[in-house]
Amino acid sequence: MASSSRRGRGRGRGGGRNEDPVVQLSKTLSYILRHGAKGEGFEMRPDGYVKLEDLLKRPKLRGYGFNQIREVVEENDKQRFTLLLEPYTTTSSSAAPDTAVPITIPSKLADDSSDILKDLDMDSGTWYIRANQGHSLKVEQLELKPVEDPSEIPIAIHGTTLKAWDSIKQKGLSIMGRNHVHLAAGKPGASGVLSGMRTSSAIHIYIDVEKAMGDGLKFFVSSNGVILTAGDEEGFLSKRYFSKVERSNGTPMPDDWRE
Repeated sequence: MASSSRRGRGRGRGGGRNEDPVVQLSKTLSYILRHGAKGEGFEMRPDGYVKLEDLLKRPKLRGYGFNQIREVVEENDKQRFTLLLEPYTTTSSSAAPDTAVPITIPSKLADDSSDILKDLDMDSGTWYIRANQGHSLKVEQLELKPVEDPSEIPIAIHGTTLKAWDSIKQKGLSIMGRNHVHLAAGKPGASGVLSGMRTSSAIHIYIDVEKAMGDGLKFFVSSNGVILTAGDEEGFLSKRYFSKVERSNGTPMPDDWRE
C-alpha cells in the first residue's frame, strides 16, 4: 500500500488531494493507458502494452513502485489492467521462472504456480502494463474475443445516468470519443460480472444483441468480461437495438424512446 506521504502525488484526471493513493494511482494509469500514452511520449505496443519501467519514471507516478502497481492490478474489482512479464532468458535472479514464456497478472497460470507469482519482482524480466478496454487510442491487437453467436452474450446492458438518458433516447448510444460502447454481461454484483458499467448507474439499457448482429454490428468481449461494440459507421448503437430500459431498481422507463 502506498504510504500517506504520497497523498496528492500521481493523480490522474479527476484526482483529489484527499483521495486514497491507490485510487489516485488507478486513475492515473487509466488515463495514460487508455488515452494519454502517445501524447505523453510512451511507446505503446500494438497489443496496448506500455513498458512499466518507462511509466514509473514519469513525475505523475513518482513515489510509486512495482508493489503498488501490482496491488492496483490484482485488487481492482473491475480488473481494468493486466501486467505482462517477459522473463529474461538468462538471469541470475532466483525469482525469475526458468522459461521465457510471458506471464500475466491477473494470472492465467494454474493455482499450483502461486509460488512463482509471489516471488516476481522488477528484476524478474521486462514488465509491461495495459488497460484491458476503454481506449480512445487506437490499439490494433487488443485482446478482444469476437462474439460469433448472440447466445454467447445472452445479457448485454449499458448503464447510464438520468441526465445522459435524455440524449440517448433520441440518438442512441455513442462511443463518445472512445473506440467502443461498453456493455455489461449483467447487473453490477451479479455472479461473474466484473465490469461494464458503474455501480452508480441509474438507468439500465438492455441491448438486443441478436437483432444488432443480424444487421451486421460486431461485438467483442474484453479480457475482463466487458462487452464492446463500435456500433455503426458513425459510432452509434441505435435505439432500435434497445430491448428494454429500466431504472436500476427494475422499474421500467416510459416507452417514449421506442421508434
